[in-house]
Amino acid sequence: MVKFVILGAGMTGLSTAYHLKKNYFLAEKTKNVGGLAGSIEIKGYLFDYAEHFLRIPNKYLEDLFKKLMGDNIFSQELVSAIYFKKKYIPYPFQENIRELPPIELEKYEKSLKSNLKSGDQRKQEFESFEDFIYYQYGGYIANEFMIPYNEKIWSIKPNEMNASWFLSSNFIPVSNIGKKNKQASPTVNERSKKKHIRWYPVKGGSQEFGKSFTPFLNHLVLNHEAIRVDVEKKEVFFKNGFSINYEDLISTIPLPELLNIINNLPSEIRSLIPKLKYNSVYCINFCLNRKLEHKYHWLYFPQKDIPFSRLFFSSNFSKNNAPTGKGSCSAIMTYLPDSKINLERFEEETIQILLELGLLKNETEIVDRIPINIKYGFTLPTIGIENHLKKIMEFLSNNNIYSIGRYGEWKYSGIEHAIEDGRNIATRLSRGISN
Repeated sequence: MVKFVILGAGMTGLSTAYHLKKNYFLAEKTKNVGGLAGSIEIKGYLFDYAEHFLRIPNKYLEDLFKKLMGDNIFSQELVSAIYFKKKYIPYPFQENIRELPPIELEKYEKSLKSNLKSGDQRKQEFESFEDFIYYQYGGYIANEFMIPYNEKIWSIKPNEMNASWFLSSNFIPVSNIGKKNKQASPTVNERSKKKHIRWYPVKGGSQEFGKSFTPFLNHLVLNHEAIRVDVEKKEVFFKNGFSINYEDLISTIPLPELLNIINNLPSEIRSLIPKLKYNSVYCINFCLNRKLEHKYHWLYFPQKDIPFSRLFFSSNFSKNNAPTGKGSCSAIMTYLPDSKINLERFEEETIQILLELGLLKNETEIVDRIPINIKYGFTLPTIGIENHLKKIMEFLSNNNIYSIGRYGEWKYSGIEHAIEDGRNIATRLSRGISN
């Protein structure tokens, strides 16, 4: 028996083990640590499983990663933009309204005036994410950018989503519309610029974030896939025949997968599994035979006639992500798991758009194509999900099981949140605090 069994050596699981320090058994089903903060390399080109930067909001995280990674980490200002009306408007859109063409700026200002005259400017509760968007940004930004883009990235409509996950500026920069100054064209201040600082490995890609924990861990096993949890005997069974008893089970694997391997799961809880909606991510990565001519890290595309929602450029993340003098480009599409998608058509349309935008001069610049398909992309904040999660988490905690992290708690979060989640659960359970 061991005091703590941890399932999943993604960033949350690694952080949990690191902060527990002892009395744990960390099991990962694959041969690599880091989870989706992983990377793939081919012929000197390195691609992450979609884009991954680290945001460091406090000194603790800064000191931690400097300790873990030494000189293999550096900071840079994130350079991103929204493709809009054939222009690249710097991200975030709502802080760079001044960049709009004059006719569009006039439409925006009319929308803003209308928005400021209507409703309670101190509204705290929203019927849906769509309700929040219209309230916070007005009709122009909502209709031209926020609604179409979010439909593309989430794969469901904003009126099907609750707003609670998005009320933090950690996720969506909140405009000052309707706030103190009510100015039509807000400017970007130094504090806002600091929010765009991101950290990234000098070499090795985002997989280095996870790998940096391993020298500090002493009970990590790979290729151990959990296939059954006996809550009465407090025992985890693995596909390779190994089993282990625990006092507390900490799971960072996707919540539906955890629930599906628990013995004798109550029917009330089992009935909630289909309520846990998510989308999948398909990423086509292009190895290019020339260096990029721009400094963007990624670009947003709200247009319905453009198949991808984002482009990102790994060779601009770090110069070591591509051979000297070469570049890379990746396109992301999200889709619901039960939808039918034509991946070949997506690739062809993507290349055509890249040519039209001038990001490719001709198709011969592509020397290789690396597809990555990610089953669990974004967990979807459907309306009513809070009540479902509350019931699930109460059942789990009553059985000394703690499901944490992005996919464990079914929430929207980044690497920095994963580290904090692991640290928090380690602190709580080490002190004997179960709830």
